[in-house]
Amino acid sequence: MSIKTSAGVKSLTKILKIFLYPASSRRIIYRMSTNESNAKTTTEFAMVQVSFGDEKQAALIARILTNERLAACVHVVPNVTSYYIWNGKSCCDPETLLKIKTRASRVDDIARFIRKHHHYDVPEIVSFPIHNGDADYLNWIETQVSAEPNPELLAKTLDELVANLEGHNADS
Repeated sequence: MSIKTSAGVKSLTKILKIFLYPASSRRIIYRMSTNESNAKTTTEFAMVQVSFGDEKQAALIARILTNERLAACVHVVPNVTSYYIWNGKSCCDPETLLKIKTRASRVDDIARFIRKHHHYDVPEIVSFPIHNGDADYLNWIETQVSAEPNPELLAKTLDELVANLEGHNADS
């Protein structure tokens, strides 16, 4: 028997997962039988990953990105160990990782913001498109992240942005 259609391959893959991963088989069978999926396929959203050597700076940048509507959500992941070569020297340093969820159209703005305010000479700024995700979650990102760029944001100093944060905290 040969399966030549992509639908056939997808069905076969699902069946193989049931046999290989029995713990998740109930979810797969349920989705196959009810065809209830809240998944959305898109190219409108992205996740940007940035590492920081200073946990406080990482948290501050996360708050500013969400407050200024560049990101809907930022996960701050402390205690990441990075191994790398810098200037010919083998290094191992603790870092804090930011996982920034945003619109794909805002990735360049985030990269410019990070480069301006990051203390590394060459900060890690990588982005990944979100091809699939929960429709409700992706719709929430869309409502939280401004569609239009804010050119004034890059003109502000970090101190001015922190003052804005403190102003918003006083309002709540």
